[in-house]
Amino acid sequence: MSNKILKSTALFSLFVLLAQITGLVRDLFLTRFFGIGPILDTYYLAFKIPDFLNIFYSVFLGSVIFIPLLTKAKHSPHPIPPPAGEGKVQEDNNVSEIIKKVNIVGSLVLTLLVIFFVLLFVFMNFFVSLLVPNWTETQKELLVNLSRILLIGQFFFPIGILGGAIGMVYTKPFGMAVSGFIYNIVMLVAAFFLVPIFGIFGLTYSVVLGAACFMLVQVANKETFEIYKNFRYVVAIKEWIGFIKENLGRFFAVLSYQLYGILLLFFAGLSGTGEISSFSIAYNLYLAAFFVLGASFSTALMPKISEHHVKNDKISLKQGLRKSILYIFLASLLAGIILFFASNLIVKILYHYSNLSLDTEIYIATLLAMLAISFPFFNVLEVIRKYLYSTGQILLAGSLTVFLLISVSILIYLFSFVTLFTPLLSGYTIIFSLIWAMNISIVLATIFILAILKFKKQI
Repeated sequence: MSNKILKSTALFSLFVLLAQITGLVRDLFLTRFFGIGPILDTYYLAFKIPDFLNIFYSVFLGSVIFIPLLTKAKHSPHPIPPPAGEGKVQEDNNVSEIIKKVNIVGSLVLTLLVIFFVLLFVFMNFFVSLLVPNWTETQKELLVNLSRILLIGQFFFPIGILGGAIGMVYTKPFGMAVSGFIYNIVMLVAAFFLVPIFGIFGLTYSVVLGAACFMLVQVANKETFEIYKNFRYVVAIKEWIGFIKENLGRFFAVLSYQLYGILLLFFAGLSGTGEISSFSIAYNLYLAAFFVLGASFSTALMPKISEHHVKNDKISLKQGLRKSILYIFLASLLAGIILFFASNLIVKILYHYSNLSLDTEIYIATLLAMLAISFPFFNVLEVIRKYLYSTGQILLAGSLTVFLLISVSILIYLFSFVTLFTPLLSGYTIIFSLIWAMNISIVLATIFILAILKFKKQI
């Protein structure tokens, strides 16, 4: 594996680790200030409705789509001649091709964001009633207000993500690597001052401030700034339709992922007050380890994979994928074992100064240990998913998330049905059934995609 990939992985891992640490500190602050209960449940769920806007910029501007697209434009052997009079940067024909892609796709995303922002803002009460019909009217109203504030922050993310993708193409990964850390640290500092004044609303204000800084740090490099200076809003219906059709599989994959996240919290909420918070804390600890390993490693791999794909170097692609899967599985297996056996210690150390009771700490540690069972497979899935997007196999990549959504839905209902005929009828049973459904689905999805890649002789 090249030194460049190792250095990029180390850079991403370092700042992702810092981002996750600040995220954990934020959760500690929240549990100490609000405690496990309805307010914190509302906060965690308030992220989910605005996150539907994430679909559009994740699909069209996310690293798995836009890095390969810009890499192809950068290495194009037959660049399109630059339009006249659009700035000095146009002297480089390949840069002009990148600017053209940014203008077309950026305009599409902006259009979709505005349309769906208005729809979500206006019909927020309706969506909340569908999501949590059994909540009190006061809690529903709070969820509506928090979600509307968080919608504003969704406009900062696509600008930052696009800037980060441009930086990655020009081998300047610092902005993308540090963005998550900046987002969390700004949010944490702002929350420290705003929450005592505005309560839970101060937390949403801090999220918006964090999103703005997330954007700024990723556009703060010469190449991105020059390309952004030449951004023009263009109405290119034909290109938009073509791009949407080309990434339709990715769209349904991200939609499924958002529905998957809501599904998890929906079932967690069925167990009673505070269960969304408890599950979210355990799942965030699990995701912290995932972002440090699987997400960082796979993101650092993407430019190299895209380059091999553009050059049609199938041998390097095959060898690289094999090694990447082996390395990430072994590293994740070790991390998963640590998470499993040290879950009680991890939760006890991290939440020692919070307001959690001993029973709640033990419960969260149990959830974390259960989640750790599928950790190696989850990281392998992420590497394969990024590989599929980088090599243009978008429909197959999208099918992974759809598979997870459907299988978890089926298994959770199956497990819930089985528990009706057992004496284990406590509220916690739903959470345990949910996590077992997640673990089994992740393992099955990994086996499923590896078998397909083997059949296609790509591994």
